[in-house]
Amino acid sequence: MSTVPPGSCPVLHCRPRSGPGAVDGFLVEELAPLLDGLVAGGRAAGWDFVRHGEGGPHLRVRVHGGRPADLASVAGALSATAGVREVAGPPCAGAGYAALATRTAVDCVAGTPRGGPRLAVAADLAHATAWALGMDRLAAARWLRGLAVAGRPGPGSGRALPASTVHAQVTAVYAEQRAGLAGRAAALRGVLAAGTATGPLAAWAAGVRASEAGAGGRTCPGAGARADAEAGTGAGGRDEASKAGTEAGSGAGADARADARTGAGAGTGAGAGAGAGAGAGAGEWGVELRLLCNRLGVEPDEERAVYRLAAHALLDTGEPAAYFPEGHLAPDWRYLERSKVRPGWDPGAALRPAPAETAAEGEVVALPGGPVPEVSLRAAVTGRTSVRAGLTGPLDAGDLGTLLWGAHAVSHTTASGPPFAHRPYPSPGGLYAAGVRLLAFGVAGLAPGAYQCLPGRRALLRVGEAPALGEFKEVSAYLSAAPADPGAVLVDGVPVVLGLYVDLGRLRQRYGLRALRLGLLEAGHLAQSLLLTASALGLCAMPLGGFQDDLAHELFGLDDLDRPLQYLLPLGRPATG
Repeated sequence: MSTVPPGSCPVLHCRPRSGPGAVDGFLVEELAPLLDGLVAGGRAAGWDFVRHGEGGPHLRVRVHGGRPADLASVAGALSATAGVREVAGPPCAGAGYAALATRTAVDCVAGTPRGGPRLAVAADLAHATAWALGMDRLAAARWLRGLAVAGRPGPGSGRALPASTVHAQVTAVYAEQRAGLAGRAAALRGVLAAGTATGPLAAWAAGVRASEAGAGGRTCPGAGARADAEAGTGAGGRDEASKAGTEAGSGAGADARADARTGAGAGTGAGAGAGAGAGAGAGEWGVELRLLCNRLGVEPDEERAVYRLAAHALLDTGEPAAYFPEGHLAPDWRYLERSKVRPGWDPGAALRPAPAETAAEGEVVALPGGPVPEVSLRAAVTGRTSVRAGLTGPLDAGDLGTLLWGAHAVSHTTASGPPFAHRPYPSPGGLYAAGVRLLAFGVAGLAPGAYQCLPGRRALLRVGEAPALGEFKEVSAYLSAAPADPGAVLVDGVPVVLGLYVDLGRLRQRYGLRALRLGLLEAGHLAQSLLLTASALGLCAMPLGGFQDDLAHELFGLDDLDRPLQYLLPLGRPATG
């Protein structure tokens, strides 16, 4: 007899006795046929599951609308090959999305070797999800990279490989399999567009499209409905599959679901903007895609790599990957030619209105600062020096505020003509599209973390945790080099690192192809303003332009396409002794 309280949803913890490799066989050959039979006979509305590793590999299965007697019968039938325990979960409201993902996962597992890798399948499903949401290749790549960052565990969790390791593996795999991965992605989008895709991949894509095309774009295939996509069963509404995970109601996907919604670990750049340009459903479907990867048996580190490989494939133009290209087709020369301003009027090149800055959300931390010390320009210029041999504290929040707002906030207003608030450096069109994001490691009066500078408010927006210093050092060969290396930049005691980026997505909407050139100029102006102000405060920095882009953007939580980093500025006081 069921012990599940009224109003809750029964959850079966199923632990196969045959060892870790038996989970796939148990899922496909025993569990799915039994529960599909309940649904087909009208004795349950649907079912879903998540994988768990706590205490050994097992499945946590949620049955929607099942009768206690039927659940007892299922548990009894499964007990010959698995330990089965029934616990209470939250109400089974809105289980259609989980049922769709479960049907897809079961069919994919059935079509691949038991216990084998399913990274290619996961990549195909990622591409299919983006296509079904109506994303073009650029939007899809941005979205997938955002998911990779959002799936990054916090520091000290011990649950993941270092980000640098994941990026190194992605680079190696893509270099070896570039043609195959890019070709497979293009072919998949082609058959999806032509309507000739088959199997669980087609069913998943059709289910996503049908859901987004529903009322308000937010519905799901209804109970028992497979539609033309064999989309799965269960009541409509957004699933909380992760809550089937533990006796308390939070499960394997709970962290994934929360992180993907909020951009945890990603900040307001890459993570929170994962669905930028892709419609309101992109964030929620990112959650479902991550849970689908769990159901496939794809590990979190593998999942992050899958998203990055898929994004690489989407942005691949097929051109040679030479770093020093020659000839008139070299990308940099082509860009310079295309971005020229020429005599005569080109209506298509007219300036367009710039979009307003997007409002940031999160914990805002006031960062008051004092006036910049009165020093001569000569003293500030000659006092500025790049310090490789170690930067350290002390640095307190007051000095950091003085530096940031003295160099980056409004300094004066135009006295003649229309009033305009100026900062201490020039900006194209006065848009001030260069920004600062910082990693605080040891600033007195400021909690360690990742922060977005808000110069208009003279405050910081907390966007996530700071990485471990050892992980940050992997972002550049200069930072990770041995101390005896003459090119090493020593940051073991650095209190803060500034990341200067350009809001290229905003700037290019006004200036088109010229935006990149203008944005790079502004980033340089801002860097000089920061360095001279630091000199006046007795602080030093080491401007660093040689870093691993993908890893740096992940650690700072920035979208590498719309908000590319240009400079890293480790900042502090020269180490003595």
